Amino acid sequence: MAVHLNRMPMTTLEEPVRSTVQGGLRNSKHECTLSSQEYVHELRSGIMDEKLLNCLESLRVSLTSNPVSWVNNFGHEGLGLLLDNLDKLLDKKQQENIDKRNQHKLIQCLKAFMNNKYGLQRILGDERSLLLLARAIDPKQTNMMTEIVKILSAICIIGEENM
Repeated sequence: MAVHLNRMPMTTLEEPVRSTVQGGLRNSKHECTLSSQEYVHELRSGIMDEKLLNCLESLRVSLTSNPVSWVNNFGHEGLGLLLDNLDKLLDKKQQENIDKRNQHKLIQCLKAFMNNKYGLQRILGDERSLLLLARAIDPKQTNMMTEIVKILSAICIIGEENM
């Protein structure tokens, strides 16, 4: 016997909510309803510290759970903004704990971004990406360092197969 669940129509409570309080983009229920262009807008706005961390965590989830078409829409501009933010954080002289957490979250976003053919091609097509990943290796941050080495190893294997 088949059971059919009736899904209620989307209510206004499920729509994305822009927050002006600390935390950047916020969504009442479903993070996946945020558009890729809203993330591009937030990253372009120059948010920092906790707001950036919250935005990056939400973006990581969206990059992981949305279809490849969503990643395509986030696209070249989104990748550029992720790399710009990573570059700024790596260039900071005095790195605070939040800066290191944001670096790690950016690495996780890059990993999620490249988890499909389109994202991988974009990463390999941007000459800064591999350089910034290598620069971000920090033995004091073993979890992040391990994640970066895994990404670079996968790129080496995939790159070799494509040649």
